[in-house]
Amino acid sequence: MFDLQFPTLTHTRTSRLLILVVCLLIGMAHVTRAEPGSKGGEGKSFGPLSHRPTSEPALELMQLPKKWHRTLKRRIQGLNEESEKGRRSSLSKLLGTMSHQEQLAKGKRASQQKGPGPADVAYYIETQIIKELQRARGAWAVGALVETALDEGEKEEERVTALNLVVKSKHQDGATLLMVIANRDNRALRNAALIAMAHWPRAELDMHLCQGLAKNPTSRSWKKLVAHRVGSHGPLDPKAGALLIPVLRQMVVSDDWKIAGQALWIAKGLSKERQVEFLVTSIASVAEAVNAGTVRWRILSDIGRELRAISGRSMGLDPRPWQAWYERVKAGEMELDIHDEDEPRSSVAFFGIGRVSDHVTFVIDGSGSMQAPWGTGSNTFYEEAVRQLVAYLGKMGEGTYFRVVLFASDAKVMIPLQQVDEDTVEDVKKIMLKRSPQGGTALGSGVELALERNQRDEKKAKQGSSDAFIVLCDGVTMEGEDWALNLIERDDFPLGLRFHCVQLGRSPAGAMKALAEGTGGKFVRVKP
Repeated sequence: MFDLQFPTLTHTRTSRLLILVVCLLIGMAHVTRAEPGSKGGEGKSFGPLSHRPTSEPALELMQLPKKWHRTLKRRIQGLNEESEKGRRSSLSKLLGTMSHQEQLAKGKRASQQKGPGPADVAYYIETQIIKELQRARGAWAVGALVETALDEGEKEEERVTALNLVVKSKHQDGATLLMVIANRDNRALRNAALIAMAHWPRAELDMHLCQGLAKNPTSRSWKKLVAHRVGSHGPLDPKAGALLIPVLRQMVVSDDWKIAGQALWIAKGLSKERQVEFLVTSIASVAEAVNAGTVRWRILSDIGRELRAISGRSMGLDPRPWQAWYERVKAGEMELDIHDEDEPRSSVAFFGIGRVSDHVTFVIDGSGSMQAPWGTGSNTFYEEAVRQLVAYLGKMGEGTYFRVVLFASDAKVMIPLQQVDEDTVEDVKKIMLKRSPQGGTALGSGVELALERNQRDEKKAKQGSSDAFIVLCDGVTMEGEDWALNLIERDDFPLGLRFHCVQLGRSPAGAMKALAEGTGGKFVRVKP
């Protein structure tokens, strides 16, 4: 790898682009596309994808701790000095402060602090710098940040911060900068660049991500990047997405339900025509693998659900009708999308959630508010939830794997992992009704316990682990949407797991919606 020394830029767009293009050409010639978070293709996964709400208004300066007020005010004002040297000095100091505060925000003490803390200071500085980047005269700041991101003599943390600022400003030079850094040898910077690509839908960035997964089809890190890109920002560039079809065909017949589930999630990023091609050409091999016991029934069910959602037709899970239909679509004899049929109703239902899998974990609200009466009948919310749970299990049939976790102020496994039979259904009713609803609504405790037990049980018996969670809650949870988004982005989150969420009543459901939408599941609101 060349050790490039960058001269001071003249801060014109031409000079910045010239340096970026030269770096890109050198990087592409001398650095292979490595596994994210590794050197040369083998290594640990990168860290969680960052989530900071873009809709949150910038804090007023006076809201920040007093010790920061005067210093930050002076440095922010320095961004508008007549002297370029003065502006650069202020930007450099702000960048250092922002990077330091971001590091402090990751510590335990910061999470226990009341009122504005390090994360707020960093966020405030970020908003002020991005404002300068977006001004017509802010080209000098872009040039300075590009220099910092590429300068191997700068602190690594500050280089990552500079890179993120250019990207978040959506400046036209940002995409080129990402391409340069993604092909360089600094692990932390390369990871930051790849993560930023997953947050910025652009054709050339999509192509880089899809090529990465196509060349590293077994890499969890590349799968996670592309899955996040699709889940957060919608369809991929069509040419980039087309590269993934061979990889997705391999993934969807994996005996690991998590990998197969990821394939269907990533396929949502293909064009409608390409997605249908992938689903129809895969359904026969998946059905065969399901019959052989190597692929979960849920994967076949999800393919049928996706085809029904795209085409508007209900033709079950037999591959032959779908294959015949697709041949007629390709011949121009039928439309791809008609949507003239209602979604079929399932005889198996839990508050509107049909049969989603034969390996299910139920996470049920047992808080005090579940004692409220359900409609005009004699049941409470909790009793109605138990009634529908028992009926659901009874219709799922023997052999279905399930467990039940109850949460209130804390969480408890009420029914450990087991298979449905004649006796277990009645036992579930007795065990669940022994407990009276009480306490708060700590949704996070219930979900975390369910995830922990699912992981533990999978190590004991792989065939028993749940590939779908059904979560029921009736009130305002202690956790919000950000908690759910951060959970899904966590490094240890099982990609491919589906959350189907039922919200009883009219309370806000940010966390529940985020869990369902972020994993490709279904969200249902039910009013008594």
